Amino acid sequence: MADNKSGDEKGEAAATTTKKKVTKKKAAAKSSIFRPPPTKEELEKHKRAVRRKKLERARQAKLDGERKAERERQAKERDGMRAAEEDSRRYEEECILEKAEEGRRHQEAEEIRKLEAPTISKYEQWKRKKLAEKEWNQYTNCTRRVNPAQECDVNTFVNVWAEQASSLASDVAYAQEAEDIIEDAEMLLYDTVSLCTSAERLHETIHTLRTFSLAKVDDATANFVQHADLYTEGKDNAKVAGVSSSYGVGIWVNFSKSASAVGNLGLIDFTHSGLPVIAEVPSNLAMTNTAIRFMTTDFDALTLDTSEQLPIGNIMYYELLGLPPMPKKVKTWTLRQITAQCKQVVRLNYTPMNKSMDKVQTALMLKAQVQVPPNVLVRGEPPTLAWYSKDSWQSDGLEEVHYDAASRTLTFHTLHSAPHAIIQSRYNEFPFLWWSLKPTGYNTAVFTLSTKSFLDISIEIHDEYYQLLGPDLPELASLRSQRLPLMLLLKRLARSGVNLLLTSSGNAVNAATSHLPQQLASLKKEDAMEQRVYHQLSRLAAGFSFTRSKWNFFAGPRKAILLVSASTWGQEVQEVSGDEAGEPSAEAEADDELLPAASGDEFSDVEPPPKSAEPEQKTLLCSDKNSVLVTNSESKPEYAGTLLPNVKFHEDMHHCMLDAYPSASADAQQVWQRAQQGSTQFARAVEHLFSLLRPLSTTK
Repeated sequence: MADNKSGDEKGEAAATTTKKKVTKKKAAAKSSIFRPPPTKEELEKHKRAVRRKKLERARQAKLDGERKAERERQAKERDGMRAAEEDSRRYEEECILEKAEEGRRHQEAEEIRKLEAPTISKYEQWKRKKLAEKEWNQYTNCTRRVNPAQECDVNTFVNVWAEQASSLASDVAYAQEAEDIIEDAEMLLYDTVSLCTSAERLHETIHTLRTFSLAKVDDATANFVQHADLYTEGKDNAKVAGVSSSYGVGIWVNFSKSASAVGNLGLIDFTHSGLPVIAEVPSNLAMTNTAIRFMTTDFDALTLDTSEQLPIGNIMYYELLGLPPMPKKVKTWTLRQITAQCKQVVRLNYTPMNKSMDKVQTALMLKAQVQVPPNVLVRGEPPTLAWYSKDSWQSDGLEEVHYDAASRTLTFHTLHSAPHAIIQSRYNEFPFLWWSLKPTGYNTAVFTLSTKSFLDISIEIHDEYYQLLGPDLPELASLRSQRLPLMLLLKRLARSGVNLLLTSSGNAVNAATSHLPQQLASLKKEDAMEQRVYHQLSRLAAGFSFTRSKWNFFAGPRKAILLVSASTWGQEVQEVSGDEAGEPSAEAEADDELLPAASGDEFSDVEPPPKSAEPEQKTLLCSDKNSVLVTNSESKPEYAGTLLPNVKFHEDMHHCMLDAYPSASADAQQVWQRAQQGSTQFARAVEHLFSLLRPLSTTK
C-alpha cells in the first residue's frame, strides 16, 4: 500500500510540473503579444551594440592578421638568415676546395695546352700544303678562268669587258663568266684552307663583278631599245632574249598604239628563247610606245642581312622602261636622236589607277607566268609572292597568285614594275627541335638537325669539305651531290628554301638580331661559354657522339647541358702516339650551381629520332669555368642534376670523359684511340659547323 501511494504521489507531482510549464509558456506568449514595440531609442541602442560587435570583430581579425604576418615575416627572416649562413658556409667550403684543387685544375689546363700546342703548327702546315696543291692544279689545268684572289686578273677581266661593244647575248655571256668567278671567290672566301686573300678583298671582288655585270646588262638593254626598230617582228614590236645558267633577260618593245600589238593571244612568249617567262600585257600598255624587260637572276643582290623575309629561287625583275625618241627615215638615211636614254635605261612606274577607281581590275595588271627552278622547295598553297621596294619585300598589288606543282608553274597579276620573288620567313626552321653529332669513320662525322618544320637535315663533315646527305627531297638532289665549304652549302640551302642561318654571317644572337622572336631570343647562351663548349667538343668528335638534352634550355645563358656517348664506328683502330691526358677522378663534390628542379612538360612534344644501339648516354653540364658529369634525367619529368659517383669538376670536357671512360679500362682504350685518331683539321671543321649553327642557342 505504501508503494502504491508513493507511485501515485510521484505521478501527481509530474503532472503538476507539466501543468506549470504549459502555464508559463502561455503566459510568455500572452505577454509577447501584448508587449509594446521598441522605442526609437531602444532601436538605436541595439544598432550601436551590433556595430560595436562588428568593429570589435574586425579589429580582432586585423590584429590576428598582423600577428600572423609578423610570425610569417619572422619565420621568413629566420629562413633567409639560415640560407645566407648556408650560402656563406658553402662559399667558404668552395673557396677551400677551390684552393685545394687549384693544383689539379692547373695540371689539367697544362695537359690540354700540351695536347693542343703541336696541333696548331700541324694545322698551319696542312693549310699551306693544300693551298699549294690548289694553285698547282689550277696552273697545270691551264684554265682561262680568272683567279679571284688576284686583283690584277679581276681588273683585266673588267677592263676587257668594258671595251666590248654592247649586245645582249655577249653581255649575258660575260655576266655568266663573272658569276663563275664569283662562285670561285665564294669557294675561296668560305674555304677553311684559304691563306693568301683577305675576306674583305674577296667581298669587294664579288661586289665589283656583280655591280658591273648588272650595269653591262643595262647598257645592252639601252642599246637594244635604241635600235629596236631594226629587230621588229612585222611592224608592231621587237623582242630579244639572252639566257645563261645564272641570268635570263628578255626585252619587248612596242611601237604600235593598237591592242593587236601583242599578238592574237595577247602574250609575250620568251620560252622559245630558253627564258621560261610568258607575259600578258594589259591593253593600256599595248596601245602605247613602251618597252618591258623581264630578267631573272639566281642570286639575291637586294635583301638586307637582317630582313625577316627571305626570297627563295630566282629573283624576277619586271621593269617598264621609257623609249628614246623614235628614229626618222629621210630617203635612205635613218636619223636617230642621241639622248641620255641611248646609254642607260629609264625605269618607269606603272600606275593604272585614277581617282574614280576604288580597285584596280586585273585586266589592267600585268599577267606573268614563270617556271620555278627545280632546286626550289616550294611550301604553301599558294606560295607567298612579294615585290621589292624601299629595302623590304611587300605583298600589296598582287592578285590571283597560283602555283601548279606538277609543272612547277607560277602565275600571277601584278601592278608593280619591280623585282618579284617567292618569299618565306627567315625563321621557318627555328627553333631547332633536336640535333646530334655522330662519328661515322676516320675524320668523318654526320651532323643531324631536326627543324621546326620537321625537316631532318643531315650534313657529312670531312676535314676538307661538307656534304648534304638529307633530307632526300628531289629539290635538293643537285645540292646533295656537291662537296662545298660549309657557309656556301648553307647559303645554297637557304636559296633552295631551307634557311638555317639567322643572318648571312651565321647564328650569332647579337644586336644585329635584336628583332628575333621572343621564343628564339630566350634560348641564347653566352658567346664565350658556348664557343668554349664547341671547341672542347670538337677535340672529342672523332671518338664520341653528342646529342641535344631537353634540359639545356633550363640551364640558362651561362651553362649548357648535352648528352655524350662513346662512338661505335670501327672495331679495330690503329695505335695513336701521344700523351694520355689526366687521370680519372676518385671523389664527388656538391655544386650549389647545379640547376634547380624544373618541369620538362614544355618539351614533351619534342621527340628525338629513334635511337640505334648506342652505348649509354652520359649527361654533361658545362659552364665557362668547368665541366662535370651529372645524372641522366632525359626520361624524367624533372631535372635531377646530381653528380655521378666518383667524379669531380674538371677544367675541360676531356677530363670529364676520362671520368666516364678511364683510359686504363680495356673497353675505353678503343674509344680514346678513336678520339685521338681525328686530325686537327677535322676538329676545326666540326668546331666551324657548331660555331655557325650554334645548336645550343637555337634548339629548344
